[in-house]
Order: sequence, then structure tokens, then C-alpha cells
Amino acid sequence: MNQQKGLAPILIVLLIALGIGGYLIYQKQAKPVVPQPVTSPAAPNSAETANPDSIGVNWKTYDNKIYSLKIPPDWKINSGVGGIGPVLSPIDKSINGWILIQPLLGKGDLEKIAQENSVSLNASGINDVKLVSQQNLLIDGHKAIKQELIRGTLPEVTLLIGNVIDKNTGDQGLASITYYIQDNHLSMQQLRQANNVFDSITATVKFTQ
Repeated sequence: MNQQKGLAPILIVLLIALGIGGYLIYQKQAKPVVPQPVTSPAAPNSAETANPDSIGVNWKTYDNKIYSLKIPPDWKINSGVGGIGPVLSPIDKSINGWILIQPLLGKGDLEKIAQENSVSLNASGINDVKLVSQQNLLIDGHKAIKQELIRGTLPEVTLLIGNVIDKNTGDQGLASITYYIQDNHLSMQQLRQANNVFDSITATVKFTQ
């Protein structure tokens, strides 16, 4: 009986030793678990989340019977005054400016008119206009010239379109669409934004068939 009591502690120690040994062997043989990276969907870029209105959907239509164009929903059409106009302007006044539309100017060579538009002599006989850039474009099949100017101290973007015909009267000449920006303290980002809006609007020009 005493012998059995003496064996009991030995058996317990052996069981504990076997348990620890087995655990250590398992740890050595077991493959380490590599944590899998958690992937979340990539944030869409600005092009993917662009408002449909940015490409002309749901825009307002202006039509002068010679050509039509579209303007963003947050712009308005104002009647012309004194034979000048109409005028398109943003409802939001963060950029103070407007787009003046002259459906049909007098006849003239497109390149010559563009040259004259980039020159304005002040009282001292010095040209008060800085031509920032000029591009030759094609607007609904018509040759056109786009100019970015600084007139005095104010930015201006003009699109001159050649060979425009009023189908009702037969008159022919140039069309002019000009964005007058009445703020000379705009940042480059604001100027680019205004220029992009102008490009988006003039890209919708369609001439009356």
C-alpha cells in the first residue's frame, strides 16, 4: 500500500512531462499561420465619381436659331441689353464673371479678327492685352480660335468661330463667345476651373442645320 502511494507522485510527474513534451513537439511541427492582409475596396477617383451634369446631361439649352449650346444647371441665361447679349452667368458668385454671346459679328478673316482681339492700346499707346495662349479648334465643323487673355488686369477667355451663317437671313460672319472674369485675384486653380467650364460649354455648340 505504501509502495502504491509512493508511485502516485511519480506517475503524476511523468504525465506532466509527457504533456509538456507533446506540446513542444506540436509547436515545432506546426506551420506558422501567416496573417492575410485585409483588403478594402479602393476609393473611386474623381473621374469615376464625376457628376453626370459635367458632361452635359441635364444641362440647360440656349438656342439663338444660328447655333445652340448647353450650360450647367447652376448657370442662368440673362437677356441681352442694348443689342448686346445674351449673357450666361453662374448662380454661384464665387467666380465673378459672365459669358457674353454674340451670335453673329460682321464679316472678316478669322485669323485677322483674332489678332485684332489680342491688341488694345491704352492712352500711352502700349498694348494693354496679354495673350496667354491661343489654340486652333474645330467647333461642330467650323474653324475656330480660342484665346486666353489678360485684358488690363482681368482674365478673359474668347472663342471666335468662323464661317457662321444665319440660315434665316443668309447673313454670314463670325460668332464670338467670351468669358469675362471680373476678378484679378483668382488662384490658378480657380482660373483652371473657369477655363474648364468654358471648354465644357463651348464643346456643346451645335449649328442649326
